[in-house]
Amino acid sequence: SAERLHVMARLASVGSTELAELSNMIFGIVDFEASGRKDERAAKHICVKENVHPQLDDLRQSCAGMQNVLTSTAQEERARLERHSLMPQYALDDQLYVVFITQLGFMLKMPMPEVRPEEAEYVERDFEAAGLALQFHEEGEGFFKTAKCASLDDKYGDILSRMRDLESHLVRHLELQVLASLSELLDAQSVLAELDCILALATAAIEHKL
Repeated sequence: SAERLHVMARLASVGSTELAELSNMIFGIVDFEASGRKDERAAKHICVKENVHPQLDDLRQSCAGMQNVLTSTAQEERARLERHSLMPQYALDDQLYVVFITQLGFMLKMPMPEVRPEEAEYVERDFEAAGLALQFHEEGEGFFKTAKCASLDDKYGDILSRMRDLESHLVRHLELQVLASLSELLDAQSVLAELDCILALATAAIEHKL
């Protein structure tokens, strides 16, 4: 029909080389698997693939093996807190992490003890005695600075900050490329929505033998 030919003509018109190149660029830069990974030990951000930027690859190489350091540091901190009787009894091994947060550095993340209001002051004193400086807490989790975290800041903090800054710069450049093609993307969205409606109507007609 004329309507079908009209939609196919529009579909052909939006299948431009420019959009294909944009798609290749996005999938060539963004590591979707790493970006979508649920990791309690890291703040969420868009990850850039390897072999996209030589400087980023060099920085990552400098941090190779750091995860093992974070794991062993978390284990050492847990043992130390257990000696101080500050580790909540309900906390499991995988509930204490050493995490890196941009602009804040490395911190110890663990469940906050469940205490009555009148006990809060004593718990804060216990934290201080154990070398725990509470930075903030959210959803029952406390984020603390410790001497070991400060040591990690000195060793790795600048490298990780530079990595995040460089990834943000690359993602921002990609965003500008997408915005430059916004008109073409909206046209493609419109024609695909129209095609989807036609296919849905056609499927319904077949199912109901119309």
